[in-house]
Amino acid sequence: MRSSKILNIALILLLSATQVAYSQKERKYIRSGNDYYKSAIGDTGQVDTVKMKKAAEMYRQAIEKAPTSYEAKYNLANTNFKLKAYDMAEREYKAIQNTIAHDTISAKIFHNLGNSQLMQGKIKESIESYKNALRRNPNDIETKYNLALAQSKLNQMQDQQQQQQNDENQDNQDNQQDQQQQQGQQQQAEEQQAQEQQMQEAEEKEDQQDDKEKYSKEDAARILEALQNEEQNVQERLNRQKKSKSRPKSTRDW
Repeated sequence: MRSSKILNIALILLLSATQVAYSQKERKYIRSGNDYYKSAIGDTGQVDTVKMKKAAEMYRQAIEKAPTSYEAKYNLANTNFKLKAYDMAEREYKAIQNTIAHDTISAKIFHNLGNSQLMQGKIKESIESYKNALRRNPNDIETKYNLALAQSKLNQMQDQQQQQQNDENQDNQDNQQDQQQQQGQQQQAEEQQAQEQQMQEAEEKEDQQDDKEKYSKEDAARILEALQNEEQNVQERLNRQKKSKSRPKSTRDW
């Protein structure tokens, strides 16, 4: 984005187009600010921030003397842009964007407004500002170039956002599949555990039944043995009684 060339041209155009009758003090500050501005840029294109800040101070003093000086306000906005204070430059361009009827100058204001917005990453806003500049000066090559640049950045940003959205959707889908797989594995493990529990309970129940049957057989054997013993005892008593009754009585000689 060739903003340095644009801003220099715009500054000169505005200076030549707004030679109005201000007080001598206000003109003095503007001329001093312009000298600092030009000196700060020099022939190398590198900005001397110390001199540029001095230019900004001169323009502020000019505005204090003449609050309606569009020249001082516009040049202050350009100075802040050079100092990379893009938010301040944007605010100052917006303050005067609709106050100048001259289409060429108004186009420069919108052009530089677009530059300050683009430098802040406000791509959609910068595109609209460049379009406003071209409505006032359709043949401005610099504005057309910057508009194409901003539109290219917007397309790139939208492509990145779409790719990011696709990646997020894929991640969500993968996470959902992993979650479903984990849930399936957990459910399978729970079912297997429940089945094993049922088998264990069935085995324990079967063992208990076997023990019960075993105990029942042993008890029956003991009872039968006891009955047999009791019957034998009874039979023996009966036999003894029979023998006792069949024995002859003894006789005594008198």
